[in-house]
Amino acid sequence: MHQSNTKKEHLWSKNYLFVIVAGGLFMIIHFALISFAPAYMVQSGYSSFMAGLQNTLYSMFCVVFRFYYAPLADIRGRKRLMQLGALAFAAGALTFYLSAGSFAVVVLARALMGLGMASYLSAASCYVTEIVPIQKRGVSIGIQRSVYSLSLMLGPAGAVEIIRSPYGYRGLFLTLMVTGLIAFLLVTMVRDAYQPQKKRVNLVHIFKEYAHLLKNKQVAQIYIMLLALCLAYGAVLSFATLYLSGFEGISNVGLFFTFYSIGGLAGNLIGGSSADRYSLKTLAITYAIVSGLGTSALILIPLAPFTMMWLTGLVGGFGFTAALTVTINWLIDIVPVENKGAALGLQESSIDGGIALGSLVFGLLTFIWTQGLIFLVMGLLSISVPIWIAMSLPKPEQV
Repeated sequence: MHQSNTKKEHLWSKNYLFVIVAGGLFMIIHFALISFAPAYMVQSGYSSFMAGLQNTLYSMFCVVFRFYYAPLADIRGRKRLMQLGALAFAAGALTFYLSAGSFAVVVLARALMGLGMASYLSAASCYVTEIVPIQKRGVSIGIQRSVYSLSLMLGPAGAVEIIRSPYGYRGLFLTLMVTGLIAFLLVTMVRDAYQPQKKRVNLVHIFKEYAHLLKNKQVAQIYIMLLALCLAYGAVLSFATLYLSGFEGISNVGLFFTFYSIGGLAGNLIGGSSADRYSLKTLAITYAIVSGLGTSALILIPLAPFTMMWLTGLVGGFGFTAALTVTINWLIDIVPVENKGAALGLQESSIDGGIALGSLVFGLLTFIWTQGLIFLVMGLLSISVPIWIAMSLPKPEQV
């Protein structure tokens, strides 16, 4: 049971803008540390394996904590969970600052940030869908995720400039701490659109909520669709630059993700706006096909290395983010408002799990196949699985 403040606001209201900007700041911290925490560990004297391990532990903390904290958005309210997430990120950045290169302290920082990620993202998505008119919901989510794509472009680039300055990594960590506090202040100034009646945290209730969600065949299949989409995405994130570095016609492999981010911005906006007007089922299939084509086409890089690099980056980035945005809208359409936090938490875990599994599977397949062939196979898989699942689903009542 819950009490909801059903007052809707225009798309560019103060509350919407504050949450969107806070989310962008939150993700800047995430992407800056994902990119440069490994380099910080290497500089502190650790091996490449240990440097990568702290990022792996961070992903694990995100998934594990999300099972508990995502449903708290349904029990304690969206605003309180966003505040907790922003504060946890600020505390994690401060712990990095105090770590002096200690691996144990860095793991503590990663645990705090895993708690922050588990608390913030699903609560923010819930909040946005509850304050905007339903006919603008798709574009509002598209804009929200476009800001996250911008954070991918700004976070690592800004981190490089700070690290190169006299302040180095310690300056970066302090800057990210302040960034987290600003995000906290922004979400503190918004009104809470959702007031739950139950304030007590009940673990049995939380597990029952997850079980209830997964009993819905359509919801469960949507999670499988997200997992399939992110298998190929995880392979691209982890191995695209390594694969592209083997071609002489590409002087800067980092440009691939620049093009991928540009395509992603377009995918978020177009996917979000189309979700307000067309069948979510049809759109999800279409954009998943585009995403898979972008991944599969990486096998064609030898034909024209630079041209195929930017083309696959644009197509893959567009298809993936558009498919993700539409699928999230589809999920929101199906689940009751009092289960939305848990549902979106499972969605984020499906994304994280797919990315991690995609990277692992790709790495294992390199023992028997060439990298180009693996991209082809994983791209085709990311096309076929969503089509097969979507074809078996009944037509949604709301599209």
